[in-house]
Amino acid sequence: EGFKFLNLEDYLITYEPRDKGYEAVLEINVQEIGKEKVEANGKSSEVYYQLKFRIAPDGTISIDEN
Repeated sequence: EGFKFLNLEDYLITYEPRDKGYEAVLEINVQEIGKEKVEANGKSSEVYYQLKFRIAPDGTISIDEN
């Protein structure tokens, strides 16, 4: 809550032989509501965050914190 979805940046699905299943990685872009832009020196820039989710073959979902 407090963020809005912008777009799906990237996704990758790979087969993991040792886990005998598929792993998916999704990257999405989001913006914090009310903080979509910053201004400096008379210029305005869009601010967004990129989140990467990893879905393991067993269905476990985790967020990469890089």
